[in-house]
Amino acid sequence: MCQARARKKVTMGFFDNRPHTVVSGCKGQFRMKVLEDAAAEIEKDLEIKYKHKPHRIMCKEVIQIALVVKFKIEFYFPSQFYTETFEQYFSPIKKSYIQAIRKKLTNENLSIEEKENNNQAFANFLAHSPAMCTMLTRLDPHAMTQAQSEIDLRVAENQESIRRHINQLDSSSESYESRLNQLNLQLNIVADTAIAEARLNLMTKLGIDTRL
Repeated sequence: MCQARARKKVTMGFFDNRPHTVVSGCKGQFRMKVLEDAAAEIEKDLEIKYKHKPHRIMCKEVIQIALVVKFKIEFYFPSQFYTETFEQYFSPIKKSYIQAIRKKLTNENLSIEEKENNNQAFANFLAHSPAMCTMLTRLDPHAMTQAQSEIDLRVAENQESIRRHINQLDSSSESYESRLNQLNLQLNIVADTAIAEARLNLMTKLGIDTRL
């Protein structure tokens, strides 16, 4: 089911009594993101490995498609490509990469710390999902309104603090741009964290499992 159609069904209340279905859809999206990130890492690895053989380097888009094809049966990834078509692209990818990716996708055979990090990454992804946000608003509109007020307040407080820091910066300094970017990034992190914490607390209250 495409994301737009799924969100429309969420908006219409199709999943009000089975929010786990929305969580399941978000897991699929998260796993696609895992493949996208892995493809970027593999591309960098191949650029170093085949520095003097550029014709053997694959772009991350091709690598990502190859990974989708590799795992499509196991994880029901949508793909119209056949495994045989992409077999030639599997050989440069280390087996250790494939094993590490499978562990992240299944959330199995990981250390306790790795599993916690993986679950946290998915929980943050889930908290920022438009479909899940729509679902939470339907299930408890009052709590979502209250959560949004808390988010806005927290962000506003940090905006004021960061503005003070920005005003104190020396615009003629060589480090001005770098420091300015750091402060803006800090504000984005605060906003993302506030959103995740508020929505995850509500999911816990509603009994929604946020583990991968």
